[in-house]
Formats: sequence, structure tokens, C-alpha cells
Amino acid sequence: MMLRIVLPGLVAAACLLWTGLVSAQTVSASPRRHTFEVTAGVAWFGAVTLGTGSADLTKNQTPPSPYPIFKTDSSVASAAGFDGRLAFALTRQLAIEGGFSYASPMLDTRVSGDVEGAPAVTATERLSQYGVDGSVVAHLTGWQFGPHAVPFVYGGAGYLRQAHERDILVTTGHEFHAGGGLKYVFRRGSGLLKDLGVRGDVRVSFRSGGVELDANEPTHAIPVASVGAFVRF
Repeated sequence: MMLRIVLPGLVAAACLLWTGLVSAQTVSASPRRHTFEVTAGVAWFGAVTLGTGSADLTKNQTPPSPYPIFKTDSSVASAAGFDGRLAFALTRQLAIEGGFSYASPMLDTRVSGDVEGAPAVTATERLSQYGVDGSVVAHLTGWQFGPHAVPFVYGGAGYLRQAHERDILVTTGHEFHAGGGLKYVFRRGSGLLKDLGVRGDVRVSFRSGGVELDANEPTHAIPVASVGAFVRF
């Protein structure tokens, strides 16, 4: 009699426990299929050395040869800026994403080696730097840290626009990037605003065009780190 009472209870308890474990495993920090994700945050753009250049005259001789007047050495300093993202989840694992970034770094140009012996000087100006890009994002759901955090990797390409002070000169270029990060969801919902969370990531941006001086090194690798809050709907 006791076995007839206890055994069904144990089976029912096992079934409830199994259901709870399965439900817990299905909870994921990755976006739900066919949802949008909007992220706004701050980014840090690393410094980059643009190379050296020189101002030359041509000697009146045969064969002609350059006569250097002075040389320059330029770099763009690191800077903080804005980073925004809009993503659409094709599946829980795969999403497409568009991004917009803005920063205002300093361009430093050191002039030295003056033919008349003038001391070296450094000229500075502020750039207005805009970036627009598109990426494919893969959420690594098999590696997520519990039900609230999921790592991701992404890669893509974009367009770069850099304007000198007072828009005297505008240069453009393009970039390719790859990186990864972590998304943490601290609130899940079922209404219009489904999830709230934070995102942090790092990437390397390989840029060509824009402000550059060294024709022998047309591509520059720049580290970028960003953190922001996101909402899904």
C-alpha cells in the first residue's frame, strides 16, 4: 500500500524536476527570433600612427634628385566617443547589425628637420570622425554563462568619414572589423519591451583611406572597446 502511494509521488516529483531543468535550460540571454535590439553607449578608439612625410624640392641637376625642406610625423590620438547599434535577430544564434559611431580625436603633426635649422614644433587640430558599419553577429549560446549572460562574436565592414577643423578638408575611407563580447540581460519581459541589458565588446578595425600620410602602409589596425545598454522589442 505504501509503495502504491509513494511511487506515483516520486514519479510526479521527478517529472516536475525534469520539466524545471528543461525550462531553465531554455532560458537564454540571446535575443528571441525576429526581435530588434537597440544599443547606445560609449566607445574608446585607440591611437594610430599615420607615418612620415616630407616637403621636397627638386634639384636642378641630371638626374634630378629631391632636396628635403622639412619632414613630418603624424598620429591620431586615442579618444572616447559615442557608439550606437541596431540589430535584428534572424534566429537566437544569428543576427544582422548596423552601427554608427562618432569621436573627436586630436591629430598631432610634428614638423622637424627644417633645412634652415628651425626647432621642431608640433601642430595639433581636432578631427570629427564618423563611422557607419554593418556586421553579422553570432551568439554563442552553447557557451553562455547561466540564463543571463551570453558571449558573441561579430565581423563586418563600414564607411569612415573624417573632417578637419572647420571642415576645411574632408577625407573618407573604409574599414573591416572583427571582435567579440558579452551581453548580460538583467530584465526579461513579454510585452513590447522584451529585454533590458548591458553589452560590452572589443574589436579591431582595419582602416584604409581617411587621414593618412604613408602610402606604403595604407591600412591601419585600430583597437576599439565599447560598453552600452540595450533594449529588445
